[in-house]
Order: sequence, then structure tokens, then C-alpha cells
Amino acid sequence: MDAGSSARSTHELKRSVFLGNLPFNVQEETLRQQLSCCGEIENVRLVRDAATQHGKGFGYILFKEAGAVEVAIGLHEKISLPGPDKKPRAVRVFRCTTTPPQPPHNRHRRRAVARARTQAVARAVARAQRQP
Repeated sequence: MDAGSSARSTHELKRSVFLGNLPFNVQEETLRQQLSCCGEIENVRLVRDAATQHGKGFGYILFKEAGAVEVAIGLHEKISLPGPDKKPRAVRVFRCTTTPPQPPHNRHRRRAVARARTQAVARAVARAQRQP
């Protein structure tokens, strides 16, 4: 990545919002219609599963002007979209930021540690019961 693309991506972050709690079946055009009141939209990106093409429940809007971001953030949980079950889902709107990548959750390690603690307690209880 060169300096120009870094500056461009920072500039684009200032014009972008993250949308969460989206219905999995939402279409780009629906989001354009709902958020066009904030300002002119340059791009809509819905994150989808690569294999099934079903939505993952979040996406991004890139506005033409940075001022539209503030207006969109004001709509946080004020926009509701119907999901596949017809229940309304309150759309969450956040400012896009760069965050360092998080380490993957090591669920198996946590389970192993918890199991080892449980076994250690069980051994201690057994020893205590054997002693007169």
C-alpha cells in the first residue's frame, strides 16, 4: 500500500458508516432508500457469506460528503427493517474506524483450562475426604 492509497482509505473512513443488525435478506437498494435522506450515497457494501451469498447482518455505506456521516449516526436504532420473519430489526449505525486486528478467540484453550481446574478441585476434594 502506498501513501496515496493510505490517505485515500483514511479519507473514505471519514465518509463511511458501519451498519449492524441488518436483516440477512436486506438488499442494497433498500439501504440506499433508507439512508438517502442523510446525503448522496457513493457506495453500499453488504457483507455476504462467500459460499451461500446470504447476508451476514452488517455492511457499510460510503457517502459522497463527510457531513452525511453525522446525519446517519443520528439515525442509530431509529431505522427498522423487517427481517425474514417479518419482525422489525433496529439498524445500528456507527462511524467507521480502523481497529487493530483482534486475536482469534481460543475457545478450545479456555475449555481445556476450565476442565483442568475442575479436575484439580475434584482431586483436592477426594484427598480431603480420604484423610481422617
